[in-house]
Amino acid sequence: HQGYNTNFPASYVPPVGPGMWVPLPGQIALQPEWGDTRPFVLANTSSTIPGPPPTFSTTGGSPFYNYANAVYTQSANNTPGQVIIAQYWADGGGTISPPGHSVSMLSNILIHENASLETATIQYAKMGMAMADAFRACWKTKFIYNCIRPIGYINDNIDPNWVPLVSTPPFPEYPSGHSSQSGAMEVIMESYLGNSYSFTDSTHGSNFGGPRFFNSFNEAAEEAAISRLYGGIHFEFGNQIGLTTGRAVGANIDSLFNLITLSIDEVSDLTYVQIYPNPATSEINFNVKGIDNYSIEIYNVMGQNIQFEKGNSNKIDISNLTPGMYHMNIMDVQNSKLLSKSFVKN
Repeated sequence: HQGYNTNFPASYVPPVGPGMWVPLPGQIALQPEWGDTRPFVLANTSSTIPGPPPTFSTTGGSPFYNYANAVYTQSANNTPGQVIIAQYWADGGGTISPPGHSVSMLSNILIHENASLETATIQYAKMGMAMADAFRACWKTKFIYNCIRPIGYINDNIDPNWVPLVSTPPFPEYPSGHSSQSGAMEVIMESYLGNSYSFTDSTHGSNFGGPRFFNSFNEAAEEAAISRLYGGIHFEFGNQIGLTTGRAVGANIDSLFNLITLSIDEVSDLTYVQIYPNPATSEINFNVKGIDNYSIEIYNVMGQNIQFEKGNSNKIDISNLTPGMYHMNIMDVQNSKLLSKSFVKN
C-alpha cells in the first residue's frame, strides 16, 4: 500500500547466491514489493507469473552461458540500426517511461482515427489497466527469482571490462519489463484495430531515428523486446517470457471489458441488435429484438463474403476464421440490410 512513496526501500536486502542479482555500486532495488500490489484482474496465475528462468550455470556451452554470450556477442556487433532501436525504446528513468510510450502510441492513433470520446475512454482505460497489471506481474516475478543481470554475469565469467549500451537499471533481470508491457500493449491495440493495422509512432519526434513505422502492433512489441538485447540489459529468455506474460495480462484485461461492455446498435425504435463479445475467439453471441427472421453475412477486409448464416440462431461459430477484423451485415427476411457491424477475431 502506497509503495510509490518509497520507491527505493533501504530495508530490502537482496538474496545472495549463484545466479542472484547483485545491485551495481550505488544501486538500491526499485520497488521490490510492487508485485504485491492489488491487480485489476487475476493475480498469481500460471499465465501471469511464469516459471523460473533457465538453470544458472557458468559452464561454457550451457544454456545460461549461451544466453549471456549472445548478449556479449550482440553488443560487439550491433549495427547502426540496432543501436537506434536500443536508444529509441530505452525510455529510462526521468523520460516518458515504457508504459508512457505505449499510451503515447495509443494517443497518436486515436487522433489519427478521429476516435469518439467513448472509444477513447474505453481504450485509455484498457491500456492503463493492462500496463498496470503487466508491470505488477513482471515485478512479482522479478523478485521471486532475482535473476542476475547480463552485466553481472558477463563481468564475472566472460569479460570483466564489458559495459552495456544502455545503463542497467536497479532491479533483477527476469522477465523484461519493456517486453511485458509491450506484450500487453499488443493485445489491447489488436483488440481495438486488428492484427494488421499499420501505424507511425512519433513518440520521440525526430530523436533516436524517429518517427518509426510499424506494420502491426506485434512488430512494435517484438522490436521493443529485442531492443533490450541490443541494449545489453536483458537475456533473450527474459524478453520472450516478458512478451508472453504481457500478452496473457492483456488478454485478461480484454476479457474483463468483454464482460462489461456490450456492442448495442439501435435499428429502429422497436429493434436493436446486441453482439458480444467483441473481440471474440470462437463464437459471437446475438441478442436481436424487434425482428423475427434475419440472416447474417460476414465479410473480410477485402470485401469478400466468407460466411453466411440463415435463421434466428443466437450465436455464430467463427472458430474457422483467421485472426483479424471482419464486417457483418444483418439482413431481414427480404435481404434488406438492417445493420452493418465490425468485429475482431482473436
